[in-house]
Formats: sequence, C-alpha cells, structure tokens
Amino acid sequence: LPRPRVIGLPAAAASLAILVNESFGRPVLWLRLDVLWLGLRIWVTGGKMYNGGDGREQAALDYVKANAKRGDPKSVLGVMDRFGWDSSFLMNVGNVKGKILDGALDRAARKKVGMELGAYVGYSAVRIASQMPEDGHLYSIEFFEPNAKIARQILEFAGLSDKVTVVNGSI
Repeated sequence: LPRPRVIGLPAAAASLAILVNESFGRPVLWLRLDVLWLGLRIWVTGGKMYNGGDGREQAALDYVKANAKRGDPKSVLGVMDRFGWDSSFLMNVGNVKGKILDGALDRAARKKVGMELGAYVGYSAVRIASQMPEDGHLYSIEFFEPNAKIARQILEFAGLSDKVTVVNGSI
C-alpha cells in the first residue's frame, strides 16, 4: 500500500523529540509508543488527521462517572490513575509525575490564576484547580474539541467547573 507523503514531517518531528529526550538521559517509552500509534493513524487515514482520539478518552470519562465520587477531586484523580494503569494508557500527568507538579504548585508564590496548555481529558486541570484557593481560576486550552468536551465533563464531575475554564482552540 502506498504511504501518504504527509508522514515524513510528523515522523521527523517525533524522531527529533525522542532524540532530544534520550540525549538528556530521559528515555520516554510512552513517546515511542505514541509515535508508532500516530504513524499508524496517519497511514490508515491516508494522511488525514482527525479531530479526536481512539475512544479511550470517552472510556476514561465513563469510568470516572461509574467509579469516582461526584464532587471529590481526589476520588476523580484516583479513579483516572487506576484507569490509566489498569485499563488503557492515557497521555496525562498521572500520579507519579503528578507529585512533581504538586511540588511546583506548592512553591508557586501566587496560585490565583493559572494557564494550562493542553487539557487532554482534564486530569492535570483537576489536580491544579483542587490546590488553588477558593477564588483561584485556571484557564486550560485544548486544541481538540472532543477532548475539551471530555475535560469539561470530568471537571464538572469533580466539582471544579467553577474554577476552570476549558477553552477550545490554540494560542
């Protein structure tokens, strides 16, 4: 089968990202797997990228709604971690790297307003917003509308929709 010509640029960019990460002694297995998955999707769709995921994002939302306690951000994060470890890989911060994020937030001088680039399914937005003061607000920008919708639903379920605005678009 002929391969679409568009595969060259994403493959080169991904290869460069892997090279940079591994040059600094930080091998990133998920990055390698995502690159392979991206290449396969580009090949299968004839070079056309589509606006959405492969269903695991919706599955994560359904899993949260079925297993987490509504209005409890810690419960939502715990259930999302369990889904990511046991059911299907998610491209989120996760509980291990989340501790690094928590430490950075603890050291932040002001936590009243924040901006996140890339909401994905809202995991880090839940994590960040739950550590902000009552009058704090996070703006999370997500390029893919299906992911933005899922992030909004997860934030609403966690009881944080008043503290986070998910913007669909790019900067």
